[in-house]
Amino acid sequence: MIFQLSCEGITPVIAHPERNAQIIAEPQRLYKFVDDGGLAQVTATSLVGAFGEQVQRTAKEFVKCGLVQVVASDAHTLKNRGFAMTKAYQVLNEMDSRYPERFATNARNLLNGDKIKARRIEVPRKQRKHWLS
Repeated sequence: MIFQLSCEGITPVIAHPERNAQIIAEPQRLYKFVDDGGLAQVTATSLVGAFGEQVQRTAKEFVKCGLVQVVASDAHTLKNRGFAMTKAYQVLNEMDSRYPERFATNARNLLNGDKIKARRIEVPRKQRKHWLS
């Protein structure tokens, strides 16, 4: 499917992979998706911990591994979801001072239909009890 979409000039973007049970169980699925040319979008509230510590760790691990390229609010018409973009960019900055500019540029390029600069991606590391630390 990714190949077919890319032939049409469309880059697929998977939303909030850090909350997807199949991807959490098998993170190599996300690695393959991104390696094949797809993009992934992490939810701002996941980065700041609103969905719990495990989702936050997963989101951060995906960022560190280069498996997500943009951050989004996911605040669409849901009364109980906060916007959290400012806090998410603060978390990104705490992780690496280069992340905020990279993620902002990626979001702008995605919206404008421009290329997103690829960075090296890694398979997330596994852990004994939970697959992410």
